[in-house]
Amino acid sequence: MAVVGTLCEEMISSRKRTIPMERLDEVSPAYLEQLAAAGVVAVHGRRCGFGHESLLDYCAARVFFHRRESLVSSLEGSSQHLSHRTRIRQTLAYLRDADPSQYVRELRGLLAGERIRPHVKDLAFATLADVPDPTGREWTVWENWIAPALQAIEDDAANPDPLSALAWRRFFDSASWFAFTDRYGPTGGWLASGNDRLAGAAVGYLRRHHRHAPDRVAALLEPYADLGGVWTPRLRAFMEWADHHASRRLFELFLRLVDNGTLDEARGRTAANATFWSMLRSLGEHRPEWVPEVMAHRFRRRLAVLKATGQDLGSHELPGYDDHAAALFARSAEHAPGAFVEHVLDPVLDFSDATLTGGNPPRHDAVWPIVARTEYPEADHACLDALAAALAAVARAGDKALTDIVGDLRRRETHVANRLLLALYAGSGARHADEAVTLLCDESWRFRCGFSDNPQWYATETIRAVIPHCASESRERLERALLDYVAPDERGIRGYRQAGRARLALLSALPAELRSADANAAVQALERKFGKDGDSRQPIAVDSVAPPIDRRAAEAMSDEQWLGAIARHRPRTPAPASRDELKGGEWELAGHLEARAAEDPDRFARLALKLPPNAHPVYLDRTLAALKTAAAPPAVKLQVCQKAFAESRGACGRSVADVLGSIREPLPNDAVRMLHWLATEHADPATTTWQEEEVGIDTARGSAAEAIRGLIVEDAAYISRFRVTLDRLIRDPSASVRACAAAAIRAVSDRDPALGMTLFNRLDLSEDRLLASSQVYGFLRDSLRDRFTDVRPVVERMLQSSAAEVCEAGARLASLGALEHAGAVQPAAGATQPAVAAMSAEPEHRSAADLAAAAARGGPAHRLGVAHVAAANLATPEYRRWSTTTLTALFDDDDDAVRRRAATCFRHVQDEPLDTYGDLIEAFSASKAFGDDPASILHTLEASREPLPGAACTVCEKFLDRFADEARDARSDRHADALTVAALVFRTCRQHEDDEWAKRALDLVDRLCLLQIGDARGALEQFER
Repeated sequence: MAVVGTLCEEMISSRKRTIPMERLDEVSPAYLEQLAAAGVVAVHGRRCGFGHESLLDYCAARVFFHRRESLVSSLEGSSQHLSHRTRIRQTLAYLRDADPSQYVRELRGLLAGERIRPHVKDLAFATLADVPDPTGREWTVWENWIAPALQAIEDDAANPDPLSALAWRRFFDSASWFAFTDRYGPTGGWLASGNDRLAGAAVGYLRRHHRHAPDRVAALLEPYADLGGVWTPRLRAFMEWADHHASRRLFELFLRLVDNGTLDEARGRTAANATFWSMLRSLGEHRPEWVPEVMAHRFRRRLAVLKATGQDLGSHELPGYDDHAAALFARSAEHAPGAFVEHVLDPVLDFSDATLTGGNPPRHDAVWPIVARTEYPEADHACLDALAAALAAVARAGDKALTDIVGDLRRRETHVANRLLLALYAGSGARHADEAVTLLCDESWRFRCGFSDNPQWYATETIRAVIPHCASESRERLERALLDYVAPDERGIRGYRQAGRARLALLSALPAELRSADANAAVQALERKFGKDGDSRQPIAVDSVAPPIDRRAAEAMSDEQWLGAIARHRPRTPAPASRDELKGGEWELAGHLEARAAEDPDRFARLALKLPPNAHPVYLDRTLAALKTAAAPPAVKLQVCQKAFAESRGACGRSVADVLGSIREPLPNDAVRMLHWLATEHADPATTTWQEEEVGIDTARGSAAEAIRGLIVEDAAYISRFRVTLDRLIRDPSASVRACAAAAIRAVSDRDPALGMTLFNRLDLSEDRLLASSQVYGFLRDSLRDRFTDVRPVVERMLQSSAAEVCEAGARLASLGALEHAGAVQPAAGATQPAVAAMSAEPEHRSAADLAAAAARGGPAHRLGVAHVAAANLATPEYRRWSTTTLTALFDDDDDAVRRRAATCFRHVQDEPLDTYGDLIEAFSASKAFGDDPASILHTLEASREPLPGAACTVCEKFLDRFADEARDARSDRHADALTVAALVFRTCRQHEDDEWAKRALDLVDRLCLLQIGDARGALEQFER
């Protein structure tokens, strides 16, 4: 015991899991070896600890008990850190067994102690809630604490005591205390209290515990099942969340509530589109044999309501519209076919009989007026499909009870009954084969049983199933009946074109080897009329247009075959005759050609040279598209470009430019001339107004400008060769093309800065939005360091633009220009918005700083640009001071878009030690931007792999100050953020256990417990593990 005592005292005082071996010098080494062999202690080098941490907690509890100390007093003198929780729990558990009186005193003391932290009080409540065998003395503890909560419920008011609310939540979830309150009366008293709010809370309490005590919960609710009034929504809410399969008694209460209308408007609560039947998904998984009972009760209830209210029965679907029902019904019919037939057949027939229309068989009804084939049947058709499948399954099993069912179905002359009867016959095989054939021959109207697009479908399938089992006499009689059969809609003038279609469908169900010669001759004649499948009706189809030649065939084609196919599919040539409307022409064939050219560029480039001038240009264009990235000889590429330029420069201009731009060997002069013409003379684009920058790249002149840019990047010699072309491009009538010209100017500037600036100064920038294009902006950005004086007028113009995107781009450039030689950072005097200070003693960069300051004082678009630069450069040490000052001000900007942009700064620093940005994090937490959306800093802290800064406490405190109420709503974004906050709080507790942030972190844990948000309970339990 001395070893255990020493280990406990040393480990508790040091908060270490092991102690130095020197502390155990008085213990015999042999004794230590015996303890280690028994697993009581573990020796690690020169340190010793308990063999398991739970053993430490247990031994500490024993030591504490034998000292007769007060648990409350010992805790009041400690930090009450989270690491103490397991020991407190173990101590209370030990006291409960060893000294129940002291245990209750300690519980009361912990809960009443003013110097005991709320998370410890929560632990006391949790320990009390977890006891397996509650006692009356423990109930007296609960009574004092849950009384204010119960009173607040009765008064429909907020509970003024957060500890009482915490106690109520722990008590509410305890299974053992549910059994206690049920046994001794409080639960029943709450239900019968007469106070609507308390009774409603009691129903919620029962819902919480119905899974482990379903029969008792059902018994408590049964007296209220038929009361109606306020009990209707209470019981409906209970059943919407219940596990109906938990017990038979609870399920029977559910059926009772279906019958009395309580659940008429019930629906599942797990999704916005939930329905009555989706509420029963769990029942279908665990008790599929009970689903048919629900269906029967639900159907009869609906029929009774419709009749009682005088509504048109035909205007309502039997199960109600529900896209969740099909899977539920099908699973139940598959796993419990007998129960399905037993419970569902009669209600279906009753509903059908009640809504019959027409006088001649097969009589249809208003519930199933037509039957359409669909992959996603609605609830009414899903019910009928499942019932038919269940009947077939029961028939296959040889159920003796089928006789009465067959008789009942045979006496009805309805389409629904006939469909079900045919399904039963099809499932029973030999048992009812001759009976089925006889019935079909005697009552030929039964052949007309199927879908709207195939009226004989079910009859055909039944014949196919029973005919192998029939006597030869029955088979011959059926054949004669089919040869004489004429469907009603095939008679008269309107139906003569379709005459014989139904006969063909039915005869096709007879195997050819079992048909007579006359029957086979009839089938052959009808197939010549309607096709081999007997169904010339074409369903609606959606598909892509395919090439006129199959892919595999195209892969095997020779050059001559390709040329023949291309000649066949050329402009102004009628399309080849084809029965396939989804076969394309030259465009689709050219797609095949492009794919083959990419695989074998040399062969298909040479094939392209053989194309006749009257071939559709798309063939050359697609070949060029493949050659752009293909490893074909440059000479061959040039030849194809020359052919395309000579014959189809209008249609193939973009592709010619792309291929010429991809050639890395020096281009001959004729290729340069081709690019010059494409860049300056091609008609594409025809529009001159600014559209989008990407539009220029998708035009012939824009593509040529892009090709010239790429060539200059590779070889400066092209600058002189395209000098005239560049002069023309910078004055192109299309602003979108001029944006592409700016890309070429950037390439020139990299090789010859002076010439690049000259060309840029001559570039037609008359349309403001061109200034914000990526290439013009990129040129200006590249010029900030060394040639700011040259581009300053353009930046000034951008800042004064009426286009918001241009103002933002100008503000970015002004800020970046000031940052190039960053010096002292001070707010500009008199600035009403965040301002950028003079950032260098050099005149050029002072002029940049004054533009940056002007941008910071500008409109929302200007400040948005400043925010972007400040956020993006926060992680750069030499720019951090300015970025921090600027962002701090922008966090409280009047414009929410500016605030949100500034808040993006944290994503740029999440991989760095966040202690560096503690002041900025503190400022953000107190700003408007944090109120807009705290997620940016929360996610940064969560993603950081570095130790969290103490400022994380401030972030979490501000979150709880601002969003505690919103975080309780599971539908809000703040609810999810609260989970992140809880994780950060507990992480901070671990990482700052021994520094100045420890108390604030523990205070946050206490707040989370009292507010009951962020799954504090789960986080505490995880911490204890």
